[in-house]
This record gives sequence, C-alpha cells and structure tokens, in this order.
Amino acid sequence: MCFNLCSLLYVYISPAIKEVDRYAFRRCDNLESITVDSDNPNMTSVDGVLMTKDMKKIIRCPQAKTSFTVPDGVTTVGYDAFEDCHINKLIFPESATKFEDGSINLYSSLYSDNCEIFFKGHLESFGDMNRLNAKFKLYVKSSSDKEKIMEYNDNLKDNIIVESEF
Repeated sequence: MCFNLCSLLYVYISPAIKEVDRYAFRRCDNLESITVDSDNPNMTSVDGVLMTKDMKKIIRCPQAKTSFTVPDGVTTVGYDAFEDCHINKLIFPESATKFEDGSINLYSSLYSDNCEIFFKGHLESFGDMNRLNAKFKLYVKSSSDKEKIMEYNDNLKDNIIVESEF
C-alpha cells in the first residue's frame, strides 16, 4: 500500500514504473492529479486520471477530483479505480461496459448532497459497489442495465434512473 493515507497533491510516474497497485494512493484525500511520463510503456494519464497506455482501462482517479468525463474508447473501469474519490459528476461513454468490483465506490457522500453517475453504454458487467448510498443517482439507458447493476447491488434499486437519452 504505497503512499496509503498520504497528503500528496500531485504524483509523477516515470517510465521505469511498470504497474501501480490498486491500493497505491489509497486515502490520499488531497491528491489532485497523477501524471505519467510519455515514455512509460504501460500507463498514461488523461486529465490527471491514471489509465493503461492503450486507454482501454482506468486504473486510478485522484481522490480530490470532483468531476470527470471518461474518454471514448475506455472499456473497463478497474477495481477500486474511483475508490474514495470526491466526485460529484461522473460520465462514462458508450464504450465503457465493464465495471470491476469497487470500481466506483465513491466517497462523495461526505462532500456532496448529490452525485450523478451517467452510463451512456449498455453494461456488460457491473461488480459490487458496496459503498454507494442514497445520495447517488445512477443514470442508465435501459431496464436491462438497471438489472445488471442490481445483480450485486440490490440496495441501489431506488437510485437507478432509466433514461434513454441524456
């Protein structure tokens, strides 16, 4: 658990770093941005968010980030990628269809009365998000997407809003 409970504001990842553990930067509540050297063969960052070099998977969002629009082409949101983030608004593109366990276990309930999460695509897999609560609103395209979320998160049934257009 590298830098667990730290007070870092910014992180720079050199070309020599091959991977970042899902527990790295855990509870670094002031972390605003993660920057990856362009010569790193395995990772990159977009708007301060750590991703795989091919930009298909989000690895880690800095906790102090309050909103983020996930770039088109991202297909997977990694385990604990948005854990403890202070996000108020999060938008996933149509390409984002796989959400690993804990991928959006947000901390926003302490920082905001409302948090909106938009899923523009149809969900292929959606893991356990055990810390989402009543202050979160999840917008999905169809009732089948709502059912996919509820497979492991039946406590969220009243938080999921089905809208074909948003």
